[in-house]
Amino acid sequence: MAVFEPRSNSSRRAVFQQDYARALRAADLVVLSAVYRKENDAVAESEMLSTDRLVADLGSAGAAAWSAAGPDEILERLVPQLRSGDVVLCMSNGAFGNLPRRIVAALS
Repeated sequence: MAVFEPRSNSSRRAVFQQDYARALRAADLVVLSAVYRKENDAVAESEMLSTDRLVADLGSAGAAAWSAAGPDEILERLVPQLRSGDVVLCMSNGAFGNLPRRIVAALS
């Protein structure tokens, strides 16, 4: 399972929209957090990555995907889906709401 928070200056932009769909479609499940908003580095809506479009593109490619408002919602929705032996790859260039540790704690 791939869990992704678009947080970096480049990942928040639509320039990688199609590349993300190609890269993530191999995962059993893709979970996308809302694009991280930075007051000091705003991205115009027209340039912003669309997680809704990415979920739709992944679905069209046959990949299971959903998006969430942030780490709290991801934790709430993801943990009940996890089974023994699952691997969850959390990707962010920030703390991601301490999500990886919170997933482990919820499963302990």
